[in-house]
Formats: sequence, structure tokens, C-alpha cells
Amino acid sequence: MMKDNPARWQELYESNDTRPFAGYGFGNIETIALSVHDPPPVFHDLRGCIEDFWGEFIVGKTGFTNDQKYGAQGFDYAYTGSTLTMNVFLTDYATVRFRNSRDEAYNSKLTDQQRQFFDNFLTLGVGAYLRIGEEVLLGRCAGDFKKDLLENVPQGHVEPQQDYGSIISAFARELSEETGLSLAALDDCHPTHLNVGKKFGDLTVIYQGNVIPPKKTAIHSSEHAELWWMKEETLRWMVKEQPMLFNPVTVALVEALA
Repeated sequence: MMKDNPARWQELYESNDTRPFAGYGFGNIETIALSVHDPPPVFHDLRGCIEDFWGEFIVGKTGFTNDQKYGAQGFDYAYTGSTLTMNVFLTDYATVRFRNSRDEAYNSKLTDQQRQFFDNFLTLGVGAYLRIGEEVLLGRCAGDFKKDLLENVPQGHVEPQQDYGSIISAFARELSEETGLSLAALDDCHPTHLNVGKKFGDLTVIYQGNVIPPKKTAIHSSEHAELWWMKEETLRWMVKEQPMLFNPVTVALVEALA
């Protein structure tokens, strides 16, 4: 678990680059669109190796499905007025797991070009920093790798087959699945930051919004052991004094919001 491995935690923290959109030279972003292109040619050459890996990876495991995801080669975008268009291609969870979990036996089969592809391979996701008054919504992770770490909620991948190619639809789905809230329960909700986590290939659009009282949340048991509201002042103090209690991604975001 990451909470018992300070070196791993530090490595993940240092791999995160979280910036407001203004940090990229953008003005006020009102709309985020997706432009879906064909994958790079090198992606097709990797399919056989990835399929072999996936077949071995799922042996004896339950709960893993090879769902479609959106991938990108770095932060590839076009910016016009108040619209940010992110250039992506269709990929799958097997490719994500191969990128992050392959052993040296598989890594040694890759060409330099293929390794470079994975070095720049990012998977599109959404996250949020939700407030109600002076409090922020947090969850305690339930999964093995991040178990017991605190993080901003919700967080998740964009799912092409469920989200109709839309960032806001992905955010609405994650919000409902992880908190029981709908977009109608949020006021002044808009994307403000982008997180690029190179270690695990995360490209995450962060929304901020205010929850309209009463503050009702439901626990998504496969993601979080519990959800609760914490004073933002307390959160900032804890992130500064005890950062390893938190998901490194959350620490990077709170620091970017300071």
C-alpha cells in the first residue's frame, strides 16, 4: 500500500503537474470538447503484445473488464476563445494496465519507439474539488494500492461507451457514482485545473463547484470506505503537515489552489 511506502508516495507526488488553465496561457474555459483521431501507427503494432499481457494479467482475478478509454500522446489540444479541444484516440484498459504494470519480460520486447509511445501515453479522466460553505468533500480510499489515503472526490476515467464522448457527461457520471449527487446539486461548477500525472499516465480535468445544501452524499463502496466534509482550513493544514495521509494527486491539487 502506498501509505506504507514513503518513497513510492514521493515518486508519485513529484510526477504530478497540476496547473490552473491560466497556467497554460488559456483564458476562461467554458467548454471542453474532444476530437477523436486515429491512434498513432505504433499503437497498432503493440496490440498482440498487449493482448498476451492482458490474458496473463486477468488469470485468477475478478472485477477487471477491458473497457474502452480515451488516450492521448501528451497534452495535445487546440484552444479557441473559451473552448479547449483535447485531441484523443480510442484505447482500452488493457493498454492502461500494460503501460503501468508490465514487467521487464514484456518491457524488453518493446522497441525504443514503442517505449517512447508509453512514456507519453496519457489516459483522459475527470476529477473535482467540491465545497459547501467552508468545507470540502473528501473520501477515504478503499482499494489496495491507495487504501486509507484521503482524496478529493470524485475521480475517474472518461468512459467512451458511457459518456458519449463528453467530458461533462463523464463528470456527471462519476459525481453520481461516487457521491450520489447530480449536476443539479452543484452551483457555479466549471473546469479550472488540469493534472498531468506522468507516472501512471493520467490526464485529468478538474472541476470546482459548490454543493447546494443540504449536503447529501452516498458511498460508492468499491472506491471509498467513507465520505465526509472537512473544513478547508483543516485540509490545507493537514496537506502541509501530514501530506502522506493523502493521495499525492490531491496534495498537488490543494497546493495548486493555494
